[in-house]
Amino acid sequence: APAIAAAEAALTAAHGAPGDPVTALARLEQANAALDEVFAGVRDAQQKAAQARSQLEATIASARAQITSAAEYITTRRGGIGESARTRVSEADRRLQQAIALASTDPIAALAEAKAANQLGATAFDLARRDAESFASQGSYRSMPAGSDGADLGGLLGGLVGGMIGSGRSGSSSGW
Repeated sequence: APAIAAAEAALTAAHGAPGDPVTALARLEQANAALDEVFAGVRDAQQKAAQARSQLEATIASARAQITSAAEYITTRRGGIGESARTRVSEADRRLQQAIALASTDPIAALAEAKAANQLGATAFDLARRDAESFASQGSYRSMPAGSDGADLGGLLGGLVGGMIGSGRSGSSSGW
């Protein structure tokens, strides 16, 4: 607004001083330079917003994947994961939701939130992995074969339970 006011003042002065065209021209050039600075600032802001918009979708997708990965890792290893990892996942999800909410109105702030969510998700995963490794090294998983994390046992139990349920049918049709 000050640059526009200066340009208007220079135009008024140029019209009011018909006998001194050199001074009027100098004032107009100064006003033009001030307007060029304003326009350059606007173009720069528009360029930054466009660049943020172009990166935003991929960054949100990356953050979402990072958070999902960390949350699933924590869920499958419940007892061995500490509060720090869980807190980081919650904070990452909050920041991701904020990024999504800001995406249409402030892409620059949305991109910053999405990047923070991505970093928090990665940190949560690292903390969870360290917690699980520490928990395992204390012997809590010692009864399970190395590398299985109980998946083999879960599959076996699921097959047995499924077999018992399936074998309890009589000769009648299921009605499906």
